Amino acid sequence: MTTKHPWFGRAPSWCVVATMISTLLLSLAVGGCKPAEDSLPTLPVAKGELIADQSFQGELVAKKSTPVTVPRAPRIDLLTIKSVLPDGSAVKKGDVIATLDTTELEENLRGARTDLAIAEAERRKDEQGLATERISLELEVKRRGMAVEEAKLRLVEGVNLISELDRKKAQVQLESAQVEQKLAESALVTHAGKRSTTLEVADVRVKTASDLVKENTEALEKFSVKAPADGVIYRPYVTMNYTRAKAEPGRVIRPNDKLLELPDLSVFEVVLQVRPRDAARMKVGDEAKVFVTALAGTSIAGKIRAKEDFATTRNERYGTKTPEGNLKEIAVTIELAENPQGLRPGGTARVEIRSMLQKEAVMVPLAALSDERDGHAFVTLKGGERREIELGLANATHGEVKKGLEGGELLIVSPRTPAGPSSPR
Repeated sequence: MTTKHPWFGRAPSWCVVATMISTLLLSLAVGGCKPAEDSLPTLPVAKGELIADQSFQGELVAKKSTPVTVPRAPRIDLLTIKSVLPDGSAVKKGDVIATLDTTELEENLRGARTDLAIAEAERRKDEQGLATERISLELEVKRRGMAVEEAKLRLVEGVNLISELDRKKAQVQLESAQVEQKLAESALVTHAGKRSTTLEVADVRVKTASDLVKENTEALEKFSVKAPADGVIYRPYVTMNYTRAKAEPGRVIRPNDKLLELPDLSVFEVVLQVRPRDAARMKVGDEAKVFVTALAGTSIAGKIRAKEDFATTRNERYGTKTPEGNLKEIAVTIELAENPQGLRPGGTARVEIRSMLQKEAVMVPLAALSDERDGHAFVTLKGGERREIELGLANATHGEVKKGLEGGELLIVSPRTPAGPSSPR
């Protein structure tokens, strides 16, 4: 049973394990007739390229895809999927690919039409009332004008026949009639402004109700979701109503949730979610081999196209709240050199990545280390010397020596730590 090394976090390959076992057996066989110290198995400290071979499971993703989102509807926060085409359905632009339940929207539309009819009726009522009021005000202006003329005639006709007191009274009556005439004319002018304001408010109410009817009518048409382009239906697991789910009849969704996709099946990539310590060994341009499960393990050449700068948790990506979802991961995108027939979004693939950690490195076998701690460890040389070394990067079988070894030394495998208080730590 292989175990994970605390530095690298991944088990060595069976080929490496077999090589190490063969080396151990050979060392035991050769040293069988030598003193006990020389009979211990040893491994050499090599110099050369430090390469990390890593393997991960990833998901096929179309490089280009047209998303289809849930349409918005006025005064509706939750909708229900009534029907949706299955994955793999070929569609043309304009084809109906999904329908949403319209019960609540139709009820809202009826209410909006009722509100529009009421608003229009109230406007007509306001307009008729204002017209009647204007007629009354115009008649009042005419009456006041006639009263002024009558007062003028009385004053002129009686200028030589009436007393000074009566003449002054007639003059006062004329001035009073003129004032009342001006008030009536002013009321008519004021009415014009009142009419404009009242009808403007009524028009706003009518327009608001009309817009709501229009929005509901347009939303009703959008509830028969149509394909924005030619393509093939793909329903990924996405966040719908705060739950990670797949579009299906009866599913409750929210406006603007992703409903499905129309992927371009000509170009695919593989997206990996890897632990930060594994991602630290990778860089853009590293070579990769992709084995697609649906293609019976056919190998496809690839390379790392992109690596995210920040780690995210599965809970953050999927909107879940599970303990295991708190694991932080970094997204790594693998570009494929070719796209054979049979690739589909959501398919699984195994990706082997070869990363150059150091071109020139002194490499110590991990099997020869003991007491690893904070980038330091101890090794025991063949002569029995126990030495502390400083470590750098590591792959599944070897670690980089920054300080303490020069290369070419022979190290004892699984060295025995001397007992007693003087034993180094």
